[in-house]
Amino acid sequence: AESRLALLKYNGQLINDKLIQMLSLYRFNRGPYPVDIAYRPVADLIDELVAEAMPLLAAKSITISGSVEPGLCWFFDRNLVAGAVNNAIHNALDCAGSQIRLGATIEDGYLALRVEDDGPGFPQEVLANGGSAESLNMSGNKTGLGLYFSSVCARLHTNGEKSGRITLGNGGNLGGAVFTLFLP
Repeated sequence: AESRLALLKYNGQLINDKLIQMLSLYRFNRGPYPVDIAYRPVADLIDELVAEAMPLLAAKSITISGSVEPGLCWFFDRNLVAGAVNNAIHNALDCAGSQIRLGATIEDGYLALRVEDDGPGFPQEVLANGGSAESLNMSGNKTGLGLYFSSVCARLHTNGEKSGRITLGNGGNLGGAVFTLFLP
């Protein structure tokens, strides 16, 4: 009964997240979105996201861990970034064998937030699209809404000429799918 309750909570959380994504996309399209970018400790965000995901992952016997360079801080909107990373965690949940890993590093002047899993990786047709998720793909049971939402969240982060982006790939530390959110 407890595992059924955990699964119900898990599915409720997924529905809630999709509704938040749709509402946010609606608000993005309505006009200037009030982005709350501030200098924040990255480890705090990763720790919170890992803690929030643990009950959901336990329902599927998947472990999650986070690794962040000590003292790393960056400019970002907490809600937008949390939404994008949570979406990647939920996508990883569908495919992971037994583990998901969050990581944060600095690469070429960007904060790189990664969500990796030990599943089979992204299908070739997703990677062939460049992993940029600019258009919604309605084939199969995935709408692409989450990836589209994540790419919009990324682009709302700008610094001079640079703007945020997401990339999708395979391999990484766990051999499966790798979602990366780059913030300038």
